[in-house]
Amino acid sequence: MTTDRPYIEPPPQAKATPNQCETGNPKCGKKARLFAIGWRCQEHSPRATRLKTTEQQ
Repeated sequence: MTTDRPYIEPPPQAKATPNQCETGNPKCGKKARLFAIGWRCQEHSPRATRLKTTEQQ
């Protein structure tokens, strides 16, 4: 199977820095632990995010 479309190369991904929160732009950079979604500090952990959204309702 051939296609006439050119191959588009994806942009390079930044490497994760272990033990540093990778949330935000610029990155948070606080001491972090590894979650399924990546390195997160206590403030940006999945649990902290979920608690903030349920408190607002």
